[in-house]
Amino acid sequence: MVSIGGMVLAVAVPTFIDALETSKAAEASNQLAALFRGSAAYYAVARPTTGPKLAYCLPAAAGPVPLVASVTPVPVDFAAEDTPGSPTWRALEFAPRLPLRYRYTFLPHGPACLIDEPLQPATLTLRAEGDLDGDGVLSRFERRMRLRAYGVLEPETMLHITDRIE
Repeated sequence: MVSIGGMVLAVAVPTFIDALETSKAAEASNQLAALFRGSAAYYAVARPTTGPKLAYCLPAAAGPVPLVASVTPVPVDFAAEDTPGSPTWRALEFAPRLPLRYRYTFLPHGPACLIDEPLQPATLTLRAEGDLDGDGVLSRFERRMRLRAYGVLEPETMLHITDRIE
């Protein structure tokens, strides 16, 4: 009887731990997907420029928010005036309701406003970083996009993961 219990635990414990780690990583994937949707919706709207043309623009870089990744989920108000980059988070309508384990960063590179196809690459990186086990090493999840003319935000790659469950 004891050996049967031991076998059940030998199978159940690793499965439980794997499920727990997967659920922690799901936060980053889900929030980056929401941030991508907000970024794409914002970029799809043409805005007036100083000249006669309209341009498609991204807001300024923002984050990381919160400043420090936490093993224990913490509530964060991305719209609060004292939150770094709050105008950007509000413009993107990025306001996670659940406490967060990861810190989030919005990083445009190159010209933030385009009228035609850019001569130099214009990209956007959305990043989530978390210290899931408290050892100071951060797991990093990134979604990268290219800015195209006429409000098209084109994904470059799928979710890029470094040290998934460090």
